[in-house]
Parts: sequence; C-alpha cells; structure tokens
Amino acid sequence: MKKTFKHIFMLALGLSSTYSFAQLSTREDDQSTYRIGTRPVKGNFSYQISAKVSDVAGAVEDVVEEEDENEGGPLRYKTSISFVNLKYYLANNLVLRGGMDLGKEKKLVEATGKNDYKYTRKKSDRYTVINFGLEKHFATTNFLDPYVGAEIYAGRLASTDNTTNGGDQVSTETTKKGSSMLYGAGAFFGIQGFVADLPLSIGFEWGFLGLGYLGNKYKVEEKQKVAGVTTTTNWIESAVEGKEFREDVNGGQAETLKAKQFDLSGLFRVNISYYFTK
Repeated sequence: MKKTFKHIFMLALGLSSTYSFAQLSTREDDQSTYRIGTRPVKGNFSYQISAKVSDVAGAVEDVVEEEDENEGGPLRYKTSISFVNLKYYLANNLVLRGGMDLGKEKKLVEATGKNDYKYTRKKSDRYTVINFGLEKHFATTNFLDPYVGAEIYAGRLASTDNTTNGGDQVSTETTKKGSSMLYGAGAFFGIQGFVADLPLSIGFEWGFLGLGYLGNKYKVEEKQKVAGVTTTTNWIESAVEGKEFREDVNGGQAETLKAKQFDLSGLFRVNISYYFTK
C-alpha cells in the first residue's frame, strides 16, 4: 500500500511539473527552455519571497553585541517576513510587482546592583510596509536574467519602550509609546537564474532605499516612586535619535513639537520565485 501511494504521488508530481512547464514554455526557444530553465513570459505570475541581508546581519549582531552601559547583557531577537511579492508579467521584459513587508524586533536589557538596584528595559518595534514597483528585464536567454527596477513604499511603525530604574525605596518607570507613518522609494539591480525545467528561480538584488518617518513622536509617562509615594508626569517627546526636545502636556519646554526623520541605506536581498499562470 505504501509503495502504491508513493507511485501515485510521484506520478502526480510529474504531471504537475509537466503542466507548469507547458504553461510557461511558450517562447520560440522552447528547446532551450526545456534544458536549462522555464523563463516566464507575458501573462505569467510569480510569488517571490525575499530575505534581506540586514535581517541576517542583525541576528548576528544580537549575538556578538557588547553589553549595555548599565552592565546588562542585551537579549534581542528579530522576526520578519521580508517582501512577499506578487509579480505579473506585463510583457516578456516588463514586470509589475507589489507586496508586503511584515516584521517585529524586541530588545530586553536587565541589570542588578547593590542595595536592591535593578534596571530593566523592554523595547518593541512592529512594522508593516507595502510596496509597488516595476522591473525592466534585458536578457532573452533562459538561464540568467538581469534586470533593473524601482519601488515605492508606504507603511506604519509602532514602538513601545519601557524602562524601570532604581530600588525598593526610590525608582523610576518610564513608558514611551508612539507610531510613525513610513514612506520611501528605492532602486535596484537584480539577476536571477532559472532552476532546470522547474517553475522556480533564485536570484539577488542590490540597490539603495530612502525611508522617511512622519509624526515620529512618543507619548511618555514617567512614574517616580519615593518612599511609597508615586508621582506621574506626562509629555510628548521626539523619537528622532539625538533630539531630546519635548512638549510637556501641562506646559513646558516647547509649545508644539514636530518630528520627522529620513534615512538612506543600501539593500541586498536574496529572492526565491515560483512561476505560474492564470
């Protein structure tokens, strides 16, 4: 029975691969396609999952990162599904792409000292970004496929940062919460190779990304505890690094506070794509 099931499964898999190939191999150079690749053509679709090198580098950095200035060892982890794209071939050499980037990063720092001193910091960032773009492909071979492209981005970043500092008699707890609207654009060069006669490709993309943050502010609540008496203060603070300006809720250093930030960085992605037809 097991052997029979195995034979049926292998037959179904073979038929599925043959059907996918037949749908994708519609170019004149069909024989070449059959030998070394299944290059998509006008009207085809693809799913693409990308891993950004910054995610991998960040995970390594979390392991080797030096200890915090409060002598607490930072424990961090990242999870992300980077750019799950859906592509549509408008022409043999022109591709429309759109997708979503989901992720979160958490950081925990803990330290202890004399006289019941404790320091704890918990920080969490969650982001959702959608992207739309175009690709222009150049080669007509069925093996290596170079292309260039551009994308635009829009999304939201939500952050929470909680710090507790002190002992049993005197302590301070500060909680920061905020969200920012994200926007940006990027350009890239890519190359992909098609895998045998399967509807798959593996490739890379290099480029740069400019990303801006609007409304980049925290709502801050600070609780100071002295000998059992707690005092609470609230204010709004800039989330831009190095800018500690703040607007006290009850009147203070600034009457109004506007915060924005723009970063320009390089990008490198590893892509796996699966091709299919309607």
